[in-house]
Amino acid sequence: MIIVEPGAPDTLASPKGMGIFIMTRYKNDPFPLTVRYAGRCSRCGCALAKGAPAFYWPSSRQVLCTACGEPEYRGFLASAEDEDWYLSQRHR
Repeated sequence: MIIVEPGAPDTLASPKGMGIFIMTRYKNDPFPLTVRYAGRCSRCGCALAKGAPAFYWPSSRQVLCTACGEPEYRGFLASAEDEDWYLSQRHR
């Protein structure tokens, strides 16, 4: 699981050893968080205790448990990294 703390530098090591890759961040990008208040997962309805890890999707204002949110978050990170890489190739 990739954990990025809000406010932490957004750097990911490149898988092929090409150096450090800095991902562009946007306002509605989902991010992992630690739940401050007890609640429920927006998708499956499981209980989220205070201090539990979860994922927040700002555009839909949903909090997802790790079982529901991690696969989508990993897919988002892969798509965002691909998009940044492809857009960087246009300027060469």
